Amino acid sequence: MKEPKEPREWRLTRIFGADDTNDEDSVSTVDFDRKGEFLAAGDRQGRVVLFKKTLQQTPTKTNGGKKKSSGSKSPGTLIDYQYYHEFKSHAAEFDCFKTVEVEPKINRVKFLPRSSTDLAILTTNDRTIKLWKVTEKRPRSFVKENHSPTQEEGALDVDIPHAVYGDPFVTANCRKLYNNAHAFAINSISLFSDQETFLSADDLRINLWNMGITNQSFSTCSPWGSTKHTQTSSTSNP
Repeated sequence: MKEPKEPREWRLTRIFGADDTNDEDSVSTVDFDRKGEFLAAGDRQGRVVLFKKTLQQTPTKTNGGKKKSSGSKSPGTLIDYQYYHEFKSHAAEFDCFKTVEVEPKINRVKFLPRSSTDLAILTTNDRTIKLWKVTEKRPRSFVKENHSPTQEEGALDVDIPHAVYGDPFVTANCRKLYNNAHAFAINSISLFSDQETFLSADDLRINLWNMGITNQSFSTCSPWGSTKHTQTSSTSNP
């Protein structure tokens, strides 16, 4: 007979932000990466804030001499998310065709599956989708040290350079920009398992994009009842 499992214990570990934040700082969307190592939060200012998972040791409770798990992966370990990086994804812009201002609010943020240590993230506001690459770097410099291999007469001192690494820092660069394909506010983006295509949707249309093609999308659902190509005019950052 199997022993009954201990009830799962839920606890509040962290609150991000303050209670007196204004409407512009309100979180509009969140997303976890596939492994749960990173958490991304977008706000109405067009900013994306990244948090990284950390493991913290906590004192274990005892009940009759038996250790009790704290509800995380292992007894005495608590999963927490610490601030990792922040970048400005979108800014306010003006739609000349509809003569309206497009607010920078992040409607959706999506992590792409990781193929390296870098993070790839899709973000979108009402009109523009961007592909971001987040990289952690360590500055490197070379310092020469003087070495005297021998004390023999005529031996020359040799300067041997060696690398010195500084503290790591994180950078975010916009790699691709997909725009001018939606007449209404984009409310959703979804990734395909092939890691090469994704969908973007507004109230009346669903567009199919290829990651490497920024100036053309294929409309898979439209109010006209038939599919057609939507030619867009945009630029991409290599």
